Parts: sequence; C-alpha cells; structure tokens
Amino acid sequence: MKKKFIIFISIFLVLVCILVTLLYLNHDKEVKKIKEQERLEYIESIKNSYSKYVITNKETTLYDSNNKEIGKINKDVKISLKDKEIRDENDDYFELELFDGYYIYFKDVEKIDSLDEKDTYYKNYIVFNENCKTNGKTTFYDSNFNYLYQVSDSVNLPIYIKEDEYYGVEFNDGIVYLKKDEVEVVESNNTDLKNAKSIPVLLYHFFHTHNRFEDMTTVISIRTDKFESQLKYLTDNDFMTLKMKDLELYLKGKVQIRENSVVLTIDDGNETVYSLAYPIIEKYKVNATVFAITSWNANVMDNETNYVEIHSHTDDMHQTGKCSGGQGGLFKCIDYEKGLEDLKKSREILNGSTYLAYPFGEYTDNSIKMLKDAGFTMAFTTNYGNAKVGDNLYLIPRIYIYNEYSLDTFKRIVN
Repeated sequence: MKKKFIIFISIFLVLVCILVTLLYLNHDKEVKKIKEQERLEYIESIKNSYSKYVITNKETTLYDSNNKEIGKINKDVKISLKDKEIRDENDDYFELELFDGYYIYFKDVEKIDSLDEKDTYYKNYIVFNENCKTNGKTTFYDSNFNYLYQVSDSVNLPIYIKEDEYYGVEFNDGIVYLKKDEVEVVESNNTDLKNAKSIPVLLYHFFHTHNRFEDMTTVISIRTDKFESQLKYLTDNDFMTLKMKDLELYLKGKVQIRENSVVLTIDDGNETVYSLAYPIIEKYKVNATVFAITSWNANVMDNETNYVEIHSHTDDMHQTGKCSGGQGGLFKCIDYEKGLEDLKKSREILNGSTYLAYPFGEYTDNSIKMLKDAGFTMAFTTNYGNAKVGDNLYLIPRIYIYNEYSLDTFKRIVN
C-alpha cells in the first residue's frame, strides 16, 4: 500500500512538473509574442512620426548620435529632416537637415506637409560689414524674438538688421536673430555697396486722365500718363520702392538701404487713387502707401494689395479753416481728448497702423504728443526735403510731385 502511494505521488509530481513546464513555455511564448507585437507597433509609430518635414509638439531636447543632450528646440518649430529608412526600433531618432549631427526623438515631432516659405525680403537691404560670432553655444530667435534652437556649435554670420537687443543675421538662406549680449561683433568684408545718404519721399494726391479733371490744380492732381512714365523710369532703372517698415528701419539706422531707393506716398485716398493710380502701380509692381482719411470709407483696408499699404491721414480731422494760420487744419487746435479719440479710431480701422501723414502737412507740438499717445511711430509732413538717418520720426519731409514737372525734373528729384 505504501509503495503504491509513493508511485502515485511520484506520477502526480511528474505530471505537475510537465504541466508547469507546458504552462511556462506557453507563457513565455505569449510574452515573446506580446513583446514582438509591441516592437512592431513601436516601429510603426516611428514610421508614422517620420517625414521630410515635421513640427515639434513640445519644447524638447536635441541629441548627438550617442543620445547625449547637446541642444534644445522650442515648441511648434517646423524643421526639415535628413532622409532616413525606418528599419527597426533603433531608428527612433531623426537627424536634422539644418544641423549635422543633431537628432530629435521621434515622439517629439509630428508630420507636416511643408515648411513655411522663407522670408527673403531682408535681401533688399545692404548687408553690414559686420558679423555676429559665437563661441561654443548659439541660441537662434525668430522675428518675434522667441527662441528657435539652442545648439552647441559656434557661428560667424553676416548682419542685415540691427534691432535694439538683437541682430538679424543670414542663416540657412533666411533671416534669424541673435541676442546682442550673447554674441561678439567682428568686422567683415561683406559688401562694397554704400548706405543711401538720404531717401526722397514723394507725395501725390489725386490723378486724372487727359479728359478728366483737367481743371484741377497741379498741386493736388497728376495726369496718369505722367505718373506711368515716372513709375516706368523707376522700374527700368532698378529703383527700390520702400515700404513704410523699410523706411522706419532705415531712419533708425537699423538697416542699410541702397542709393537708388524712393518712397511713394499718396494722401487722402480719393476715388481717383483706386481707379486710376492702382492699375499703374500694379502694372509696374512698385510699393506705394496711401494715407487714407478713414471717415471716408470704413472698409478702406479692402483696398490694400500686395503693392499698396493703407495708413492714416486721421479719421475725420482733414478739415480746413478750423484753426488759425496756414490752411487752418483741425488737427492743430482740436481738443486733446477728441484728437486722441480720432487717432485711435483711425488706427483701429487700419488694423493698428502706426504711420500717419498730417492733414495739409500741418502740426503742432500737441499734435505730435497726440500721435505718440495714440501709438503712432512715424509721421509725414509736407516740408520739402529728403529723409535721412537720425531724422525726427514725427517730422519726416516729403517732396510734392506736381503735374507740371517734366520727366527730367522727376529724374533729378529721385536721383
């Protein structure tokens, strides 16, 4: 009996061992199966994150090929990646095309279709004969001065723009910014071109054809064929027609502008500007600014184009005979609070414009104070002369272009 019991127990134990072994083998098989499934899913997620173009989904780290931290990149930065074939789970770091040897973890990016088109407008400015140099670490900023990348590499880059606390430099065929207190400025022979000594700001008002408005005074109206011959001369001779921002940067000494440059301004914004001048401006693809009386048309911003900016000629202060002296423009003697309200209303209609032309070219110290308090940064008079670096930004001179002027006279003015 005892022997039978021992045999039974032995058989039972053997069966238990076999069962446990089978269970273990099955479990191990399931574990391996799960791990393989997880591995395949991981590889698939890497593939789903990789694209030629990606955007960072958070502020994240940049790594070298050994996964050592060597930099940072901000959230929502669009970047281009080097070509890569995703073969296994070890391909989970992507190399940046912009910086050799810099990698980003696949979970920190998402696919996008393309990068933003690069702003190459800075190439219209003359590069300074100065470079920004860093030693061992460089932080790049965007045009809003938010940081883009922090890398461990040194750079030596040409300066195109000098902001108050930043330098705009050329990098990767675009403009980025470096902080002044993080760089050394060194001399460099970047160009032989010279900065313009001054820039003519031309003043137009109304326009007429041979058969219309011939009785208008030459002070305020120019015939369209003469206007066209002037714009043709500018384009044929490679003149740069400046935007308001260009002129402001130039006058502040923040950029350099080539000598054959000019600013086209048109006051009031009456119907002849849109019906007669616009087609000519668009034909020759020159930049121009209309200083509009916004009370005339609350939807005036609908008239902005790729070539024409709309800025302020006040909302409703273009009224003559209201004050003593000159043409008696209302802006000279209006109550401060009423004037400030008018200017703010004009800015609101013009999507926050900070540029203004004085009605009738008339102003007082109080007018200038109102402008500053309303948020304007630059204002134009009718005082004769060219604009120069260091000029008072609230007293910029302009040059009337009269209908009686010949093309030769026009050439002498712009040259």
